[in-house]
Amino acid sequence: MSAENAIALRPTRRELVSRGIATVAAASVLTATFETVAFASADTEAQVLTATLAVEQIVLVAYHYALASGALEPRTARTVRRLLGQELQHVSALAHELVRLGGRPPTAPADLAAVQKALTAHHVPVNLSDLRTQHDCLRLLIDVETVIEGAYYAAISKLHDPRLLGTSAAIMACEGQHWTLLSGLQSHGDISMSVPYPFVQGAST
Repeated sequence: MSAENAIALRPTRRELVSRGIATVAAASVLTATFETVAFASADTEAQVLTATLAVEQIVLVAYHYALASGALEPRTARTVRRLLGQELQHVSALAHELVRLGGRPPTAPADLAAVQKALTAHHVPVNLSDLRTQHDCLRLLIDVETVIEGAYYAAISKLHDPRLLGTSAAIMACEGQHWTLLSGLQSHGDISMSVPYPFVQGAST
């Protein structure tokens, strides 16, 4: 499946539906579009989860494009697919918690232009239609992993529920592992490049 078709079919939404997470909610529940959610205006825990899920949507699309580019070596592609599977688990976990709070997961980006706009907003100036080399793909994934680390870092500072804090902290640690693994692939195993920092914070969202 091409990356364009992956967006058109909104695979993450399909994944949520298949797991029974995306449910029909009352008209009063929280709704949000991919473009409008923001941490700055997130006050309730449901809004924080919605903002985090919106960033996860960017990450999922980036992974789909990297895999669809054909630029990844077979071994690297297998690793990236495994990381994508974990990202889908993160989305499922957060969406489940959001529905529990009476919220509704944000929609996936509608098209490539929406994704590019979101990436630019998060200071990731990558043309998804021009991923020509494995270096390009890994650079993209490292950048979006930095962004999602920052999203969870921001979420933890706003959440109060111990259960949500625990889930977010665990996922943030996993994202840090993703970043390290991808950086290791990019630097051909150079440990000083793979783990340049002692702590995880990520980019501001």
